Amino acid sequence: MILNGQRYQTRASSITLNLDQPVNQLEVRTDLDCQGVYTQSITLTEEPIALPNPIDSGDLRVFVPAEDGAKVRIRMFSMTGSSLLNKEVVIDKGEVKINMDGYARGVYLLNVTHQEQLYSYKIIKR
Repeated sequence: MILNGQRYQTRASSITLNLDQPVNQLEVRTDLDCQGVYTQSITLTEEPIALPNPIDSGDLRVFVPAEDGAKVRIRMFSMTGSSLLNKEVVIDKGEVKINMDGYARGVYLLNVTHQEQLYSYKIIKR
């Protein structure tokens, strides 16, 4: 089985694994391809979560409790109210990634709209 990209192998009839992400991706298969593959997205939150926060560089990961392929509107504002990002994105593996490398150090307002519900987060770029 694979949980969040890490492979586990067992012959036991049960196994306990730590779910360490807001949205966890599980894939279970046997040695026999003809038995198929079971996949499941396990969500531990009812609202989107933006991590890491504060962020130094790289991708801000917005975990969204929704089916893969669903769409969310992402908007980013400076603290003076200037719109810096406004786009509709598709959820992939329970998350949306926003690359923060092009943003200066400071505080930003992130709005995530999903199913007509608005979620707002203060993001700190160090």
